[in-house]
Amino acid sequence: LAIEQVSREIVRRFNGESTRFEMRLDPPELGRVEVRLEVSRDHRVTATVTADNPQALADLVRHARELQQTLQSAGLELSDAGLSFDLRQGREG
Repeated sequence: LAIEQVSREIVRRFNGESTRFEMRLDPPELGRVEVRLEVSRDHRVTATVTADNPQALADLVRHARELQQTLQSAGLELSDAGLSFDLRQGREG
């Protein structure tokens, strides 16, 4: 599942600061996902996940709750804005 890959990678890379990374999903036809994490003064995390592929995006949105729980059990406290998902438009490559 895309969501498992994304949550694992967020937890692995998170270092308590604003962080941004891209990852390629498996299988490759799911495309790439860009994750942007911002941490507020009160240490709450806002995550923005941008997917290349509409199918991958739908999968991520469908399992958003799971992602939230994974992050929280890893010690990341999500802000009220918490998670947002976006489809990357018109970027070829």
